[in-house]
Amino acid sequence: MSMIKHFDTPHIVRFGMTDDDPAKSETQFWRNGVHFLIQVDQADVRGTDFEQKWIPFLSQEPISSHMERWGGLCDLVISQCLGILQELAPNRPYWNTLYDYLHVDSYTLRLSGSPGQDVTPQIVQGPTSTCAYEMRTAAWKTFAPPDDLPVFDSRVIIPLGHDQDLKSPPKKVRLPDEREAFFFPCKVSSRRLVGSSFVDVANESHQSIASYLLLNSLQIPRNNAHASIPNVLGVVSDGGNSIPNTQAEGEKVAGVLLEWIDGFRLINAGSRENRHVAMANKTNQADWREQVLGIVRELHRRGASALGVEISPFSVMIDRNDGHTWLTGFVDCKASKDHSAADACESESEAKQVQVVFDQWLRVEAESWTLDSSEPTRVEVLSRWWDITNYQN
Repeated sequence: MSMIKHFDTPHIVRFGMTDDDPAKSETQFWRNGVHFLIQVDQADVRGTDFEQKWIPFLSQEPISSHMERWGGLCDLVISQCLGILQELAPNRPYWNTLYDYLHVDSYTLRLSGSPGQDVTPQIVQGPTSTCAYEMRTAAWKTFAPPDDLPVFDSRVIIPLGHDQDLKSPPKKVRLPDEREAFFFPCKVSSRRLVGSSFVDVANESHQSIASYLLLNSLQIPRNNAHASIPNVLGVVSDGGNSIPNTQAEGEKVAGVLLEWIDGFRLINAGSRENRHVAMANKTNQADWREQVLGIVRELHRRGASALGVEISPFSVMIDRNDGHTWLTGFVDCKASKDHSAADACESESEAKQVQVVFDQWLRVEAESWTLDSSEPTRVEVLSRWWDITNYQN
């Protein structure tokens, strides 16, 4: 439930909950680089005008109106707290480096009021320290990065253009030597309800970082005959130092830096800004198909026993500069200890994934681009992809 709510400044709403029995809600958001959790319990607001406005937002409406209901609840709750929010998180520059995202002040507020009176927010906890966007640093031993990989202190990494996509964590960053890179952060583990409590399950961000470090160790050569895989440019440390190839006591991994790709995901190839690249050459789609198959075979040849990525319009990227393909989104890549035993050919499932992406979905999409000059909506494109994949399953 990620959305941006505009008051005197953007409020980045990330998560929350509602319950109509007993009536309560929680709204979690960031304002000017400060984290807030606003709690409301019916017992604290009973008899107030706020209660009458608040209760309807807790009802279990159809999913089609869920986001509208959630947006209305956020507007109502946040508007009751603007005074204290402006005091605790005034309008000023924030999140200037990656370090700022990893050390965020956090407050828990609770609304209360007497019958016939307005509700007011009270600070019940804070300030404590947390990370933005579900980031969470990990112990250095979690990944054991190779000694020859540069280490960058989070305080010297500058986020670029994050204000253009506040719903997501920073992606494009600038290194001290002015190079641009993609920041892949460590995050909290996903959780699953077991019995009456939530437990942590596999941490996909850790799996992805380990996969890219593994792929980096395989030293895949750059070759126009197959797709490329982003190189790892370095590790981002928190609480350490910015001297390459050294580790300070208590240093933690905040994430890794990947090669920046000036491109777009295949799922977005039909958009007006990307279509000219996709249609620049009649053989593009066929070339992309062969390039992806080429990297799959090369990975297996170098010992990758499991790629840890599903080949789809989301994992294939197209470079705007040369029209070449990239394969991204690795989650749980594994390598065989005996490289000579690895199969240099794609597996049956991987060949089928490539066939579905390029011979079925992309072929139909490309035909629609030539027949219709209008830009398809993202919902239409996703729907066509889901229809094909559901049919395959």
